[in-house]
Amino acid sequence: MAKLEQLSELLVSEIGQFEKTVHRLERIQREKIGIDTAAFEKVLLHHQKKMEKDGKRF
Repeated sequence: MAKLEQLSELLVSEIGQFEKTVHRLERIQREKIGIDTAAFEKVLLHHQKKMEKDGKRF
């Protein structure tokens, strides 16, 4: 019977940790963290125009 109680406690603990992790993931998903790529796109476009000007198209 002691083993059953230990397993039950372990299971309850694991379920609690799982629920906390799910809540964290839900919060991250709600925040909808975006990445601003405008600066990268500007540099890439500038490089593309320079390559076209120099006649080195890929």
